Amino acid sequence: LKKKTLGKVFVIKSNRRVSRQIKAKQRSCRKHGMLVSALFADATAAFDAGYVLVNPITGKEVKSREETFGMLVIMEGNTRFRAWLEEVKRIKEEKRKSKGESKTEKPFEYTFAYRHITDPKVFKDQYRHINIDNVPTKTKDFARDFLDTEKANKIIAAYASKIDRGLTPK
Repeated sequence: LKKKTLGKVFVIKSNRRVSRQIKAKQRSCRKHGMLVSALFADATAAFDAGYVLVNPITGKEVKSREETFGMLVIMEGNTRFRAWLEEVKRIKEEKRKSKGESKTEKPFEYTFAYRHITDPKVFKDQYRHINIDNVPTKTKDFARDFLDTEKANKIIAAYASKIDRGLTPK
Protein backbone atom coordinates (compact mmCIF):
# COMPACT_ATOMS: atom_id res chain seq x y z
CA LEU A 1 0.00 0.00 0.00
CA LYS A 2 1.53 3.28 -1.08
CA LYS A 3 1.09 6.56 0.78
CA LYS A 4 -0.83 8.11 -2.15
CA THR A 5 -3.29 5.17 -2.08
CA LEU A 6 -3.66 5.35 1.71
CA GLY A 7 -5.18 8.82 1.38
CA LYS A 8 -7.88 7.39 -0.90
CA VAL A 9 -9.09 4.60 1.38
CA PHE A 10 -12.14 4.53 3.64
CA VAL A 11 -13.21 1.78 6.00
CA ILE A 12 -16.72 0.71 6.87
CA LYS A 13 -17.52 1.97 10.36
CA SER A 14 -19.42 -1.16 11.43
CA ASN A 15 -16.47 -3.42 10.55
CA ARG A 16 -15.05 -4.97 13.69
CA ARG A 17 -11.93 -3.57 15.36
CA VAL A 18 -10.86 -6.20 17.85
CA SER A 19 -7.53 -5.22 19.35
CA ARG A 20 -6.31 -8.75 20.06
CA GLN A 21 -7.11 -9.83 16.48
CA ILE A 22 -5.28 -6.81 15.09
CA LYS A 23 -2.20 -7.51 17.24
CA ALA A 24 -2.23 -11.21 16.29
CA LYS A 25 -2.54 -10.34 12.59
CA GLN A 26 0.26 -7.78 12.96
CA ARG A 27 2.60 -10.42 14.43
CA SER A 28 1.63 -12.94 11.76
CA CYS A 29 2.11 -10.52 8.86
CA ARG A 30 5.42 -9.29 10.28
CA LYS A 31 6.66 -12.87 10.46
CA HIS A 32 5.15 -14.38 7.29
CA GLY A 33 4.05 -11.41 5.19
CA MET A 34 0.47 -10.76 4.18
CA LEU A 35 -0.60 -14.15 2.87
CA VAL A 36 -3.99 -13.15 1.44
CA SER A 37 -4.59 -9.92 -0.45
CA ALA A 38 -7.33 -7.56 0.67
CA LEU A 39 -10.22 -6.58 -1.56
CA PHE A 40 -11.00 -2.93 -2.27
CA ALA A 41 -13.99 -1.53 -4.13
CA ASP A 42 -15.52 1.81 -5.05
CA ALA A 43 -16.43 3.81 -1.96
CA THR A 44 -19.44 5.39 -3.70
CA ALA A 45 -21.16 2.00 -4.06
CA ALA A 46 -20.64 1.32 -0.33
CA PHE A 47 -21.95 4.78 0.61
CA ASP A 48 -24.98 4.35 -1.67
CA ALA A 49 -25.62 0.93 -0.08
CA GLY A 50 -26.07 2.71 3.26
CA TYR A 51 -22.73 1.99 4.92
CA VAL A 52 -21.16 4.66 7.10
CA LEU A 53 -17.63 5.23 5.83
CA VAL A 54 -14.76 6.55 7.92
CA ASN A 55 -11.32 7.92 7.15
CA PRO A 56 -9.06 5.40 8.96
CA ILE A 57 -6.42 8.01 9.75
CA THR A 58 -8.57 10.89 11.04
CA GLY A 59 -11.60 8.88 12.20
CA LYS A 60 -13.81 11.41 10.42
CA GLU A 61 -17.07 10.06 9.00
CA VAL A 62 -17.92 10.68 5.36
CA LYS A 63 -20.91 13.04 5.26
CA SER A 64 -21.67 13.34 1.57
CA ARG A 65 -21.68 11.15 -1.50
CA GLU A 66 -19.34 13.59 -3.24
CA GLU A 67 -16.59 12.80 -0.69
CA THR A 68 -16.55 9.22 -1.99
CA PHE A 69 -15.83 10.07 -5.62
CA GLY A 70 -12.52 8.51 -6.65
CA MET A 71 -12.15 6.85 -3.26
CA LEU A 72 -11.82 3.20 -2.30
CA VAL A 73 -13.33 1.17 0.52
CA ILE A 74 -12.02 -2.02 2.10
CA MET A 75 -14.46 -4.87 1.42
CA GLU A 76 -12.20 -7.58 2.83
CA GLY A 77 -8.94 -7.19 4.72
CA ASN A 78 -9.91 -4.67 7.41
CA THR A 79 -8.01 -6.42 10.24
CA ARG A 80 -4.92 -6.74 8.04
CA PHE A 81 -5.24 -3.05 7.20
CA ARG A 82 -5.48 -2.11 10.89
CA ALA A 83 -2.48 -4.38 11.58
CA TRP A 84 -0.55 -2.60 8.82
CA LEU A 85 -1.38 0.80 10.35
CA GLU A 86 -0.22 -0.47 13.77
CA GLU A 87 2.99 -1.75 12.20
CA VAL A 88 3.64 1.68 10.65
CA LYS A 89 3.12 3.26 14.11
CA ARG A 90 5.40 0.70 15.76
CA ILE A 91 8.23 1.37 13.30
CA LYS A 92 7.86 5.16 13.70
CA GLU A 93 7.94 4.82 17.48
CA GLU A 94 10.95 2.51 17.31
CA LYS A 95 12.78 5.05 15.12
CA ARG A 96 11.82 7.89 17.44
CA LYS A 97 13.11 6.09 20.53
CA SER A 98 16.36 5.05 18.87
CA LYS A 99 16.95 8.38 17.13
CA GLY A 100 16.31 7.25 13.57
CA GLU A 101 17.39 3.62 13.81
CA SER A 102 14.92 0.77 13.48
CA LYS A 103 15.31 -3.00 13.26
CA THR A 104 12.45 -2.92 10.75
CA GLU A 105 12.71 -0.31 8.04
CA LYS A 106 9.34 -0.94 6.40
CA PRO A 107 6.03 -2.47 7.44
CA PHE A 108 4.92 -5.69 5.78
CA GLU A 109 3.58 -5.21 2.27
CA TYR A 110 -0.19 -4.65 2.28
CA THR A 111 -1.50 -6.03 -1.00
CA PHE A 112 -4.98 -5.70 -2.39
CA ALA A 113 -7.09 -6.44 -5.41
CA TYR A 114 -9.60 -3.96 -6.75
CA ARG A 115 -13.17 -4.81 -7.74
CA HIS A 116 -15.06 -2.25 -9.79
CA ILE A 117 -18.55 -2.21 -8.30
CA THR A 118 -21.00 0.61 -9.03
CA ASP A 119 -24.25 -1.07 -8.00
CA PRO A 120 -24.95 -0.59 -4.26
CA LYS A 121 -27.05 -3.78 -4.13
CA VAL A 122 -24.18 -5.82 -5.58
CA PHE A 123 -21.74 -4.24 -3.13
CA LYS A 124 -23.98 -4.99 -0.14
CA ASP A 125 -24.58 -8.57 -1.23
CA GLN A 126 -20.89 -9.30 -1.85
CA TYR A 127 -19.74 -7.52 1.32
CA ARG A 128 -22.16 -9.46 3.50
CA HIS A 129 -21.28 -12.80 1.96
CA ILE A 130 -17.53 -12.37 2.30
CA ASN A 131 -17.85 -13.29 5.99
CA ILE A 132 -21.10 -15.26 5.93
CA ASP A 133 -19.80 -17.79 3.41
CA ASN A 134 -16.33 -18.01 4.94
CA VAL A 135 -16.02 -20.88 7.42
CA PRO A 136 -13.14 -20.48 9.89
CA THR A 137 -10.45 -23.15 9.85
CA LYS A 138 -10.82 -25.63 12.70
CA THR A 139 -8.03 -27.33 14.64
CA LYS A 140 -8.89 -30.63 12.96
CA ASP A 141 -8.20 -28.99 9.56
CA PHE A 142 -4.72 -27.96 10.72
CA ALA A 143 -4.15 -31.47 12.11
CA ARG A 144 -5.25 -33.07 8.82
CA ASP A 145 -2.89 -30.80 6.87
CA PHE A 146 -0.04 -31.59 9.26
CA LEU A 147 -0.67 -35.32 8.92
CA ASP A 148 -0.75 -35.03 5.13
CA THR A 149 2.45 -32.99 4.85
CA GLU A 150 4.66 -34.42 7.59
CA LYS A 151 4.88 -38.09 6.53
CA ALA A 152 8.68 -38.07 6.98
CA ASN A 153 8.22 -37.56 10.74
CA LYS A 154 8.22 -41.08 12.26
CA ILE A 155 5.85 -40.15 15.08
CA ILE A 156 3.37 -38.51 12.71
CA ALA A 157 3.65 -41.43 10.26
CA ALA A 158 2.90 -43.93 13.07
CA TYR A 159 -0.05 -41.83 14.24
CA ALA A 160 -1.40 -41.55 10.67
CA SER A 161 -1.08 -45.32 10.27
CA LYS A 162 -3.14 -45.88 13.42
CA ILE A 163 -5.82 -43.49 12.17
CA ASP A 164 -5.88 -45.33 8.82
CA ARG A 165 -6.58 -48.56 10.73
CA GLY A 166 -9.54 -46.94 12.46
CA LEU A 167 -7.93 -46.18 15.82
CA THR A 168 -8.70 -42.82 17.40
CA PRO A 169 -7.20 -41.06 20.41
CA LYS A 170 -9.10 -41.15 23.70
